[in-house]
Amino acid sequence: MHCCNTVCSFLSALLDQPLTLCLMLLITAILCGVGSAAGLPRLFWHEHRIPALLAGLATTLFFAEGFLVTYLLEGESGFPLGAGCERFSACAAVSWLLLIAAGVGVQVTGSAGTPGASGTEGKAFRAKRIGPALRINAQTALVRPSSPLWPLPLGAALGTGLLFLGWRVIWWIPSFDWLRPLIRGTPAWIPAQAHAAAFFSFVAFGLVFVILRRHATGAVAICVLLGLVVGGLGFLSLHVHPRAAGPGILLVMLWIGGRRMRKLRIPALADLYAKPVSYPPAAGKRLVPPLLAYDAPLWAAHHGKPGPLIVICTSGGGIRAATWTAAILGRLDQLPCFRASARLIAGASGGMVGTAFWMAQPEADKLRGWDSLMNCVAMDSLTPVARQLVFRDVPWAFLPLNNARDRSRVLEETWTRNARDCLAGAKLDQPLSSFSDREASGDFPSAVFSPMMVEDGRRLILSNLDLRAITNNQVRWLSGAGAPGPAQGLASQSAYHLAELMPDHWPGFPLATAARLSAAFSYVSPAVLLPTQPRRRVVDAGYYDNYGLSLACGWLRSLLVKHGTALKDHVSSILVIQIRDNVSELSVNPEDRLDPTKAPPNESTSWLGRGLEGLTSPPEGLLSARDSVMLFRNDADLQATSQLYREVFQRDVVNTTAFEFGGEASLSWYLADDEIAIIRQQAESVGITGKLTAIQEWLEKYKAVAPAAS
Repeated sequence: MHCCNTVCSFLSALLDQPLTLCLMLLITAILCGVGSAAGLPRLFWHEHRIPALLAGLATTLFFAEGFLVTYLLEGESGFPLGAGCERFSACAAVSWLLLIAAGVGVQVTGSAGTPGASGTEGKAFRAKRIGPALRINAQTALVRPSSPLWPLPLGAALGTGLLFLGWRVIWWIPSFDWLRPLIRGTPAWIPAQAHAAAFFSFVAFGLVFVILRRHATGAVAICVLLGLVVGGLGFLSLHVHPRAAGPGILLVMLWIGGRRMRKLRIPALADLYAKPVSYPPAAGKRLVPPLLAYDAPLWAAHHGKPGPLIVICTSGGGIRAATWTAAILGRLDQLPCFRASARLIAGASGGMVGTAFWMAQPEADKLRGWDSLMNCVAMDSLTPVARQLVFRDVPWAFLPLNNARDRSRVLEETWTRNARDCLAGAKLDQPLSSFSDREASGDFPSAVFSPMMVEDGRRLILSNLDLRAITNNQVRWLSGAGAPGPAQGLASQSAYHLAELMPDHWPGFPLATAARLSAAFSYVSPAVLLPTQPRRRVVDAGYYDNYGLSLACGWLRSLLVKHGTALKDHVSSILVIQIRDNVSELSVNPEDRLDPTKAPPNESTSWLGRGLEGLTSPPEGLLSARDSVMLFRNDADLQATSQLYREVFQRDVVNTTAFEFGGEASLSWYLADDEIAIIRQQAESVGITGKLTAIQEWLEKYKAVAPAAS
């Protein structure tokens, strides 16, 4: 009974400090695998020993800070006197041991957030189909731990030892009278040494915050930041009443920090923020310098002869999509006549990041093979982003100052440095406009980066092609009484070109910045501000279309509308290549039909879940619609486009194929070695090779069709 009372008092003390408890539960959830899709457990259960050891040490110190603050604020009722302090410490130690054991158990069973492949470690990797009637050999797809699990528990043990030594040193100090003004009003039985420990731990976190801001791992950075938050709020709760004043002060500081209108800026447009440009631009505004006509790539493709035309659509999905896209583009690039036939690349997020690396790859480096390109894209970009988030962006959020070096800029610089170091001569920071001549000559496909603007949902087009004919939606308006009749007019404009908004700055706009704006997903990369009046924030292109197929189909339809039957003299067949970073359960590909091994949807729900469906159905429907509506709408667009071409050409012209990654890997900007191995394995698998062979045969069949034969 006494033990039960102690446990209940311990839990009650934690519940009385909800913010501290929530922060501790956040780290607990990550250690137990929550957030594996974004790669968060990788920051702690790192594949390399030293970062994992430091993660265990930092996590232990953070939890010790949280338990100590809770004891100082809530120990009076349930844990009085010295015996109470010992009982509280015992409960905290047992809780910490259970947490570490639970985390290790999750990693061993591979149920979530494993250090292998986010759910594939310690068991056979169940790969999905990646080609017609083909499956990955389960024997060759077995994934084993890339590193032992002991470094994090060892770091936790070291942290525990440091805490014990520190506590002994504090007890040896004879007096802490200088702390009396800081602990006035607290129970006299709480030893001054406990307050001294809290004070020294807060100072230690502060010193680490200042000293290691350029070198800390992601896990250390997160624990240091949360330790400072817990310590600071604990101090405010102890001395400021009511206790809600602590969070209230933070809100006031955020209000002060929001004084700046355009805090997060785009470096390439820096000189425009002093005098923002008008948004939207004036109707009919000319583009200076002019962009390529949207149909210009068509004429350069085969030098006047009819031939195959390839359009590439690549989906979003963080570094997983970027690496998969780079691998597939690298393999496609080895096919003869591929570049001569590829005319357009559209997509979102990570897919366009992989495209940017592929575009920046020097021709000489292409001979090294697609593997080197894939490895370059897969390099760690998450650690510098996490470090910048903790040591720069979070403090700057409370200051009325412009953040000239936010984490999205660091992400861009990391990509540029990785490309320069791994792909000799690669310049990811070169202007996107520098590809214009190669696009006009047909030597390179035109890339379209299309991040979305938050305030009005329009896309910001970053491309050398003038796509206004596609993004301006024209309809025939039935006029009012007395008017001569229906007239053609603009219904809506779904996008604006950066060259249209800021023509003087477009020629120097970097490729890396275009990729970064297109991949500003989640909270890893923040929304940045355009120098416009009114304000416009730019976020991930995946909010509008995560697949790029909508824009690609619009481009194909516009070609048909403008040129009609004359298009048959230039195009013999069309192939839409879809590069997707996962196999969607909503998509029915030919290789997935009648698959007896495919498990039925999981319909099991809890009693509580069904009871709360009245509250949870609206947000669940909103989240489900984001993915399903995009996929269904894009498939309908492709079907409608195919039918239009069939009516004009009097035969089936538009074909499609999908390169889908059927494994599991992190979505964030870090991939472990085993995840990279899984992507490489699928990229060179029999199924993918079979699709590449089919594309090569298609290119050979249609590369020299005479106009009369079409």
